[in-house]
Amino acid sequence: MQNPYHSTPYSHQQWTPPRAEFDDENNFEILLMFYEPQEGDHYFNHIVKSLSSGTFSHVEISFPTYSRKYIPQQKKTQDIRILYGSSIFQNGKVFFHEKQYSRSGYTSIGILTSRHKHDMLIAYCQTAAQKGIKFDGYGMLCAFLPIIIPPHKPDAAFCSDFVTVAVEYGDSGE
Repeated sequence: MQNPYHSTPYSHQQWTPPRAEFDDENNFEILLMFYEPQEGDHYFNHIVKSLSSGTFSHVEISFPTYSRKYIPQQKKTQDIRILYGSSIFQNGKVFFHEKQYSRSGYTSIGILTSRHKHDMLIAYCQTAAQKGIKFDGYGMLCAFLPIIIPPHKPDAAFCSDFVTVAVEYGDSGE
């Protein structure tokens, strides 16, 4: 699959997440992080949830990584889980950075994949963030009104569009 946000295929050499000793070459986890709007959230989240006839208003793709940290009080080394998230918010740009997901409302679904696909997904998300892919409000609206087919915008996306294309790109192995 050709990457719609870049004129040439990604190189998955851009960033390699830290690995824990227990990682298996064919057992890498990615997380789909679905957000359910909470009381007091921006009205837009509630509108999206209503239009989708579902529970959620936002989705991100997250990459758990592990780092070893020495804890002097316990006199031992411990694996620390770090999450890197990628998506896009209303009127924003695609991001790729460390996230805590401490805000209530997130539900995660884990997917196991190969190291190659995992690294392809990371490269895809990182490159889209570097290119500054912008929010596509019109495209999102058209997703709720399937009688209108929006023109493809290689420099714009909305969250579910971005995450879906990222996963498809990672699955293609290109």
